[in-house]
Amino acid sequence: MHGVASLEDLEQDKGEITYIEQDRWLAVAPDHSWRVEVRQDDLAVLEKMKDVKGLLEGQYGMTLRGAAEGRELISEDTAGMSNPYPLLDGREVKAWSVEWQGRYIDYQPKLIFDPKTLEFFKSPKVVTRRISLTSQAAVDDGTSGNYLTRDTVMVVRSPINELNGYPFVMAAVMNSLPIRYYAFLMRRYPRAEPVALYRSSFA
Repeated sequence: MHGVASLEDLEQDKGEITYIEQDRWLAVAPDHSWRVEVRQDDLAVLEKMKDVKGLLEGQYGMTLRGAAEGRELISEDTAGMSNPYPLLDGREVKAWSVEWQGRYIDYQPKLIFDPKTLEFFKSPKVVTRRISLTSQAAVDDGTSGNYLTRDTVMVVRSPINELNGYPFVMAAVMNSLPIRYYAFLMRRYPRAEPVALYRSSFA
């Protein structure tokens, strides 16, 4: 069925009706339930995505509270800062690009609730928005400065060290249509587990 999420939608739906084998439909769902807009043609892609092993891992950037959250450490002016770094927020991360708004943070770990280390933010790295309808990944290659990120951004690396030398390849995978489509379905249904290709961590 086409875009049907409720009985009211069903009554108004004029789209194509497709038929899906129930066992196959449930088998690709992490919690054995799917929204009904999944179509028969979608199953082949979803089945392949389910079998993919975890190749990427994402961790949140630093959590700013207290003095840092009150903007005492954040400014567009670096005058008076002892350790300035460009600061990246989730809304500044787009698919394939970073639209930095020119804010800096005076990086003082003792004043930051969850500061992370500078090594954690080392470029090159892949960054993605923590909150988004689907996957939006960009590469921080260090040419504009080594961005530090808030916890509205996830820093993505691979447990396979060889892949970390190819951040644009990782971003290409995350921005690919199959991944974006899969992530869109997952995030529309909160009980579903994360896509196997991409694991998140609070560490």
